[in-house]
Amino acid sequence: MSRKNSNRISLKQRFVGKTKKQAKKENRSMNNFLETILFDAVYRELNEETLSAMREAESGAELETLRHDKR
Repeated sequence: MSRKNSNRISLKQRFVGKTKKQAKKENRSMNNFLETILFDAVYRELNEETLSAMREAESGAELETLRHDKR
């Protein structure tokens, strides 16, 4: 089993309230909810297609104009 460190962070009250609410919806502790989100953010590896799309968007090359027509 991996060891865990206890850390203290400062968060805005509104954020804490929304986080607790979402964790409760998912039947998880706030700690588990935040740990899962942070784990995904730190260890997520993007696939080549996603990386390529990100590079293309950043370069501005070959971007098409999208239209949203009301019907």
